[in-house]
Amino acid sequence: RLVSLVSTTRLPPMRTRGADRVKAKVIIVGSSGKSSLLSASGQGVCWSTEDFLEAHREVSGSGKYNFEGCRIPIPTLVRHDRLREALGSDIDPREERVLSLLEFGMPIDCKSSFGIKKRQKNHHSAVSFKEAVDEYFNKNMESKAILGPFNISPIPDLCFSPMMSVPKDVTKRRVIVDFSFPPGKSVNDGIPTSTYLDHEVEFSLPSVNSMVSRLNCLGSGCLLYKRDLKGAFRQFSVDPGDYKFTGLVWGDNVYIDTRLAMGLRSSAYCCQSVTELVGKVVGRKGPHSGIFR
Repeated sequence: RLVSLVSTTRLPPMRTRGADRVKAKVIIVGSSGKSSLLSASGQGVCWSTEDFLEAHREVSGSGKYNFEGCRIPIPTLVRHDRLREALGSDIDPREERVLSLLEFGMPIDCKSSFGIKKRQKNHHSAVSFKEAVDEYFNKNMESKAILGPFNISPIPDLCFSPMMSVPKDVTKRRVIVDFSFPPGKSVNDGIPTSTYLDHEVEFSLPSVNSMVSRLNCLGSGCLLYKRDLKGAFRQFSVDPGDYKFTGLVWGDNVYIDTRLAMGLRSSAYCCQSVTELVGKVVGRKGPHSGIFR
C-alpha cells in the first residue's frame, strides 16, 4: 500500500542545530490541511445528504461514469485545480484522466453483477470493539464521508459489505470494510486485478534496492524523509454512480460511504495515481531533487 512519499535532496555539509539545519519544501497530499493542494473546507462541501443522493440518481441514470457523462463537480478535499496549475501544460492523457477523477469522483470499477444486496453481519472484530467503530462513523458522518443513518436504504440496489477492525497501535483500532466478503460474490471479486476503467495498470510497492540506488546516485549529504498520509484513501471521493457498492450496516441502520475505503481493491491504485502526480510536481523543485515512489 503506497501511502508515503520519500524524497532525497542533496545538501551541503552543515553544522547548525535543530530546525535551522535543513529547510526543505514538499507538497504532500494528506489530511493536515496545510498543503497548497488541499482545501481545509474542501470544494463544494456544502452538499446535503440529499445532494449526494440526487447526484447518485443522475449519474446512475446516465449509464456512464460521472467524469464521462454528467460531470457533476463533487465535494473533494484535494485541490485538483492547484495540482493542475502546478503540473502546467505537461499533462499526458492518463494524468488528465486522474485530474478529472479528482473533480468528478473515482469509479470503483466493479461489475454490476457482484456485491450482496442484503444487509451483512459485521465481523466479530468490529462488534467487539464497538467504541472504535462508533468513533469511525461519527468522524466520517460529520464530514459527509459517510451518509446516514437510514432506516431503509435510499438506494434500491445498494450492496453491503461487513466491517472488521485490526490493531492500529497499542490503544487504537483501524476500521476496515471487508469488500472481499463473501468470497466469489463480493464487491472486490467484481473489480479487475490488472486493469482500471479498461486501462492496464501497474501497481508496485517501493523496493529497498530502488531507494539505495537513488541514494548512491545523489551521494553523501542527503536528507531522507518520509511522510505517511493519514487516512490517505479517505481524501478521495467515489463516483456518485458507484455509491451502490458502498453500503454499510451498523446497529439497525444503513449507511453509505462516499469516499474510497481501506479494504477496497481499487483504492490503492487510485491513491497511487494521485501521489504519482504529486511526485512529478515535487520532482521539479530542484536539479538535485529525487522522488522515491
